[in-house]
Amino acid sequence: FLIVCGSVLGSAGLVNFTILRTIRVLRPLRSLSKFPGLRRIISAVIAVTGDLTNVLILLFFVLSCFAIIGLTYWKGLLHARCRLTPFPIRVPSDCQNKSDDCWNIFLNNAILTPDAYKCLNATNDDLSWKYSTSPWYIEGPQDCIWPIDDTDNRVCNLGEGGLYDCPAYLDKYGKMVMRTCGSNYDSFGHPRFINSLDPFGYPRMSSGTFIGTLNWGYLNYDNFINALISTFQAITMEGWSGLMYQTMDAWSPISSVIFILLIMF
Repeated sequence: FLIVCGSVLGSAGLVNFTILRTIRVLRPLRSLSKFPGLRRIISAVIAVTGDLTNVLILLFFVLSCFAIIGLTYWKGLLHARCRLTPFPIRVPSDCQNKSDDCWNIFLNNAILTPDAYKCLNATNDDLSWKYSTSPWYIEGPQDCIWPIDDTDNRVCNLGEGGLYDCPAYLDKYGKMVMRTCGSNYDSFGHPRFINSLDPFGYPRMSSGTFIGTLNWGYLNYDNFINALISTFQAITMEGWSGLMYQTMDAWSPISSVIFILLIMF
């Protein structure tokens, strides 16, 4: 009766039962009775599930401890990149996309005369600010950008004692160009810019970390979930050294001790 009803409803397009076909992947389990050795292994795994649960709880506790350490010391730091202007600049209304012919002209002009394009009449960050008094919180996200030096993929030091300060470089005209370490977020985590797809073709707020060497921005310590994922990534020993170097550049060489303890544990 159920099969007939399901066929009628499926043919009428009222209900889609194709998902039930995935149950067929359980068919190989019928062969367990023909292989006593395999059946004993499955039975043993089921028997120790309780003990494995205790181990998983312990593992989650350790991961949570290291995630909280990362959240405490590295929150927001992995967004810092070397910028070509001393502060964010406003994007012209008639030149909104990186592929536009006017974009390079606008960018060169902004680098030469950044004050003419300044986004907000305020400093980038100030120790006297509170969460609710930050201009980036009061004014809200702006239609601005903070041009990144794409030739430099390292995370930089925002004044926390990290290893990498953005050095000046000699441009093609023989002029020394000063760079500034900055983030798309202020020190309280407020977004500075609207999250438009222009001008880069991907969310503007991701522009600081949307590169392969920085794991496309997925590994960070901005919140507990991301910190937990980043810590789990580290204990797999896949790419953990890159994450360690980022925290060393942005915060302090002491972070290497934290990562080594995590790996050894």
